[in-house]
Amino acid sequence: MDYCKYHPLTPATYYCEHCDTKSCDHCCDDENQKFRCFMCSKHLESLGAVNYATPFWRRLEESFRYPLKSQPVILMASVALLSFIVSYLPFALLWQLMIAGAFMKYCFNCLENTSNGVIKAPDITAAYGGGLTLMFQLFAILVVMGALVFGIFRLLGPNAAGFIAIILIAGLPAVLIIFGMTEELSEALNPLKLLRLVTAIGLPYGLLLGLIIIMSASIGVINEVLGDGLTFVSMTLQSMVSSYYTIVIFHIMGNMIFQYQGELGFTAREDDFEEKPARTNQQRLAAKIDVKLKEGETESVLKLFTEGVKQFPNDRYFYKSYFDYLEASRNGEKLKAFASSYLDFLIRNKQEQLLRDLYNRILQVSPDYLPDTAALRHKLAKACQDRGDYLAAIKLINGMHKQFPDYSHLLEAFEIMAQSLESLPNKEKLAEQCRALMASIERTRPKVAKNAPDANSESVTEQPADSVNPESEQTEQQDEQKKDLPPIEFKLD
Repeated sequence: MDYCKYHPLTPATYYCEHCDTKSCDHCCDDENQKFRCFMCSKHLESLGAVNYATPFWRRLEESFRYPLKSQPVILMASVALLSFIVSYLPFALLWQLMIAGAFMKYCFNCLENTSNGVIKAPDITAAYGGGLTLMFQLFAILVVMGALVFGIFRLLGPNAAGFIAIILIAGLPAVLIIFGMTEELSEALNPLKLLRLVTAIGLPYGLLLGLIIIMSASIGVINEVLGDGLTFVSMTLQSMVSSYYTIVIFHIMGNMIFQYQGELGFTAREDDFEEKPARTNQQRLAAKIDVKLKEGETESVLKLFTEGVKQFPNDRYFYKSYFDYLEASRNGEKLKAFASSYLDFLIRNKQEQLLRDLYNRILQVSPDYLPDTAALRHKLAKACQDRGDYLAAIKLINGMHKQFPDYSHLLEAFEIMAQSLESLPNKEKLAEQCRALMASIERTRPKVAKNAPDANSESVTEQPADSVNPESEQTEQQDEQKKDLPPIEFKLD
């Protein structure tokens, strides 16, 4: 059994000839059901179910339940009833052949479907048309096998003929399997084809023969128990049991073909593979990142993570995985550039409880990191204060009055700093300085006039031509206020 290069415990389902690698369904680009290699973008060769097919002897319980679905039950009951009725009609043998032909056509359809990975019993309409021709073909197979035994009997005697007869009976399931796969009499009777099939399957072929013998014997037991007195009941029950076992055998033979498809030269997938929903673009990109990461394609991984964060700004996987990758690789430069985006993402998604722990992880790689916006520093400081990390809260607020003098919530931010200082021992003097700084900021901050227009208003009031430009005046006023702010920095031992 071959396994996926990137998931050593997962059976491989595709092969890339260019890269000489085998991968599972997860590790290939399945966009538009055109399976390509994530590394070279070339088409992949399907390995079918050769690496993960369940051995047919482990599916015996399912195989015995296979004919108990509505369609097979209707067919078995119809065959039993019709067989009894036509036995009293003229040309009964012809009618019996037609019914048997239709039933055998359904059985071969079961074999074909199962060998292709379709585990659902076919519709009863699969028995329509071509049944009589099929019976003549099966009869021809028996005639050829009988003629061979008779020829051996005439040439080599009864012992040799008996030996050949046993071999032919044992090989009959193989003949039916090949005939079901090819629908060619010449292929089904080709000794080399039969030998190849039996040797490919090996000992499990003997298990199939044992099951056939047991099922055949059980029909004989039913006949002995019921006897010939209850004609209708006996014939109907024997017919249904025989039909049931025949469908089971053909289903098992189909499972056998499916299991050994690699040795028999074809590929098939289970039908539930087709029913799986197509992967989203996010899932496909995540799988590509996984493959590139395991191949050590560092630059590609960084590029794909950046692409994922940009394309899917609300997908936590890309944010978290990108951060984890940068942290694990100790890429301080990239981490510092990305950290604020991740913190903003957590705030947008109401996950403020994670801010403080994430901030501490950032500092392990980039000790000098500070968020690049006042609002983010404010939020992060609040999260640190709530978790009792007062030093981190003070560090985040300290100096904001010089870096972001126009931040509208500057006083609220410094309130966090003052409270944090008051919560630490022997920091009363620094807390008083912080309060004084807050008072100074409040005094120097421009007052908003009561009749000032709303900042979000789109209306514009025309000014007289000789009036002073309010924007210019306000800018000058703010510059003066910045000069008045005391240059206080809090250093904590």
